[in-house]
Parts: sequence; structure tokens; C-alpha cells
Amino acid sequence: MPHIINIFYGIMTLDFPWAFMLIAFLSAVFAIFIMFSKYGDIRLGGAGAEPHYKTFSWAAMNMCSAAGAGIFIFGMVEWMYYVKTPPFGIVPDSVQAYEYASAYGMFHWGFSAWAIYLPVSLALGYIFWNKKVDSLNISDLCKDILKGDSLPVRMTGMLIDGLVAFGYIGGLVCTVGLGTSILAELSGYLFE
Repeated sequence: MPHIINIFYGIMTLDFPWAFMLIAFLSAVFAIFIMFSKYGDIRLGGAGAEPHYKTFSWAAMNMCSAAGAGIFIFGMVEWMYYVKTPPFGIVPDSVQAYEYASAYGMFHWGFSAWAIYLPVSLALGYIFWNKKVDSLNISDLCKDILKGDSLPVRMTGMLIDGLVAFGYIGGLVCTVGLGTSILAELSGYLFE
């Protein structure tokens, strides 16, 4: 089993980073398109909808979410990590290492990283608040394509929702796994 995990890890970290960067770029382009198109004027919840939370409360909830530990701890030291252990065979502590370190930090914690959340969150928000669909299942976004109630349509919907659940669990486990070890290490230094 460890051999299979190592193969999967190698594929995801060595063969597919280009896909992640492409998705981030396209998401950022999509965000800019939405901002300046007619769709940027659509208010989630309808024309007369009011926000449930004040801007400060909403921003605080965002920052204190699962990404909070990563942003608070790794987000501040990530640049130094890449200076000391730069990618692509760059010499550690070199000028080029500092240049790549600043670029990597902006990619991971900047506009493009947050833009990745936009397409699905806009689609879910629109169908939930404007179209009044009672579910937040991703398969409900596909109802115009997945028409009918046949077994293949139901199985496809279940597959979509299963993949999304797997992604949620993977993201949560990764965040908790990385954040817990960092917080434990910091607690150890604090309470020695």
C-alpha cells in the first residue's frame, strides 16, 4: 500500500502541477470576466437581498476558516522555506531563490488562490439563493445536463457528489494534518 501512495504522490506533485497552475490562471481570468461583465451585477439572493453579515464579520469568518492555520503560520514563513529549499535546482539563499520565493507566496496566498473558489461557489450560491434549489449538492448544478431519473443519471450524480465529498475530506485532512503538527510544534516551544 505505501508503494501505491508513493506513486500517487509522485504523479500529483511531479506530473500535474501544470494543471493546478492552469486552473488557478483560468479561475483568475474567470473572476476578472465576472467582475466586468453583466453577470457581475447579479446579486445573490435576488435584487432586494441584504447581506446576512457585516463586511468585517464576513471577512473574519473567512480568515478564521480551515485555511486560517495555513495562512497564519505557513503563509508568513513560506517564502523563507522556498529561500532555503528552492524548487527547480536553484541554489539556496541566492537572489534567484528569493525571487522565486516571493512569487510562490503570492501564487499560494494571493488573488489566484482565492479565485479557484469562485466558479463553484458562485454556481452554488446562484442555484441556492436565486433559483431556490433546496440542496447544495454539486450534482444539482448539472441537472440541466443530467436530465431524467434513470439509473445512469442517478449514478452519475452520486459519482459527482462522491468525488466532491472525497475532495472535501482530502482538503480537511490535509489542513488539519499540516496545521496540527505546526501548532503542536509551536505549543511545545511555548510551554517548554
